[in-house]
Amino acid sequence: MPARKIILPGLLALLAIAGCATTGPRFSEIEAKIPAVPADQGRIYFYRKSIFFGDGLRPPVKLNGQEVGRPVPDGFFFVDRPPGDHVVSVSTEVERSLPLTLAKHEQKYVRFEATMGVFIGHISPELVDKNQALPEMSSMHYVGTDLTN
Repeated sequence: MPARKIILPGLLALLAIAGCATTGPRFSEIEAKIPAVPADQGRIYFYRKSIFFGDGLRPPVKLNGQEVGRPVPDGFFFVDRPPGDHVVSVSTEVERSLPLTLAKHEQKYVRFEATMGVFIGHISPELVDKNQALPEMSSMHYVGTDLTN
């Protein structure tokens, strides 16, 4: 019995720490350093708020079938793509997808939400308005590729 009292809290603490292991500068710290959207492209920002449930779920985020990143809790990243129709998808027990149309120099914001599943949770993409996305992203950490490239 005493071993349970020690092990269970220890495991819960470890899970909590692992869920908060996001590194990288905050959006508010690097916003001015993020390169401008190329004139012939659009930009899609991906982000995920941190909640206790499902923080360990980080399935690949795919854009038109190609992996572009992972939905890290309290993290964001972005990709630049040509104008046109695109599909964001993520798969755990089930695949969730979000079609979107991107215009030249346009910026779109995709937020990932975790929900309960039968065996594991689901991660779902949702298109969010810029006025809602930017305040939500301001304290999040950049988890994309090196901005100096």
